[in-house]
Amino acid sequence: MFLVRHGRTVLNAEGRLRGLADPPLDDEGRAEVAALAEVLAAERPRRILSSPLQRAVSTAEAIGERVGVRVEIEPRLTDRDYGEWTGMPRDEVIGLHGSVDAAPGVEDGDGITRRVREVLDEQDDRWIVVAVDRKS
Repeated sequence: MFLVRHGRTVLNAEGRLRGLADPPLDDEGRAEVAALAEVLAAERPRRILSSPLQRAVSTAEAIGERVGVRVEIEPRLTDRDYGEWTGMPRDEVIGLHGSVDAAPGVEDGDGITRRVREVLDEQDDRWIVVAVDRKS
């Protein structure tokens, strides 16, 4: 099983919390994904699951096209909801609240772990590529 983080976006490059914001991959992100697709092609995944966010879908589809596997969208793999802090500089949120986890309205980390684990526990294929957003 491979857990794959999406390619870079402008918000990543600026150190901003992405969460449920839906920016596309930037040029560097598309290059990262192309290189990753080449590496994963050797593993011949049979299944590709993706968060519904376009940065993850674009990442998963690039891999899927390279290996000839259709991407399946799985809503439980979406990124963490940062609420009103979405799009804010990560360092600024930490400066205000001591950590991103302590900021009011941010989705609980345990909840994210539970929903992603549910998806992974349901899988039975030997090789699965999952394009997920990392916990930012």
